[in-house]
Amino acid sequence: MKKLNILLFGLITFALLSLSIVSAVDILKPANFNQSYTIIQTCASCTFVNVTISNVNGIIFSNEEMIDNGSGIWIFDMTPTVMSRHDVDGSGDINNVITSFATFFEVTPSGKVASTGDSIFYSVTSLILFGFICMLYFFIFTMPSTNEKDNGGFETKIIKVKYFRVAFIVITYGLTILLLNFLTGLAVNFSALSMFAGILGFLFETMLRLAWAFTVIMIAWIVVMLVHDTNLKKHLKSIETFDPFRGT
Repeated sequence: MKKLNILLFGLITFALLSLSIVSAVDILKPANFNQSYTIIQTCASCTFVNVTISNVNGIIFSNEEMIDNGSGIWIFDMTPTVMSRHDVDGSGDINNVITSFATFFEVTPSGKVASTGDSIFYSVTSLILFGFICMLYFFIFTMPSTNEKDNGGFETKIIKVKYFRVAFIVITYGLTILLLNFLTGLAVNFSALSMFAGILGFLFETMLRLAWAFTVIMIAWIVVMLVHDTNLKKHLKSIETFDPFRGT
């Protein structure tokens, strides 16, 4: 019985020592795309630690040696050029016993991975914004854009609803910028969507930079409409005043 207890104690001790090389790095921190990244493993009793790194394209480093910084921390520097999950498989001689470990890290444009809460927030907000923008576009395309005209093409009545149409266009522009911002956030934080990050980011930056010019154009458009409608109102009133058939 005593020998059995000693054997169990020895097995448990060996298991704990074997797990020490991977306990600190079950999942490595995310990496920033196309920037230097350091993989870290801790093993004070190791005389060597080797790693094999692979991504969606296959193995990119095979059985490479990690460098000991002198305090039992082993490092391996690399620059990820593919935005995907990178698997890290390695081995080291813990107390002269070869022990394997496996971990991974994600590569994103920002070097960050959104939490579940952030993902839900970005996704739900993007869907709501997209639906609201679609609704505004429906009103923009169905609402009148000019005053009422007769068969001869002459304006006979001022349609004030067209001002709401201009307001909807302005709101739609602002909401589109906001939507692109959220979509860029999703693409940046998810490796599966990272291919769209550049396009979405470019569209966002472009629309944001053009916002001032767009605002000036919208204000000028409204001023022109107001001046035109004011003159038309006077013209229609003068016609009504001098209408020889009025009251007949």
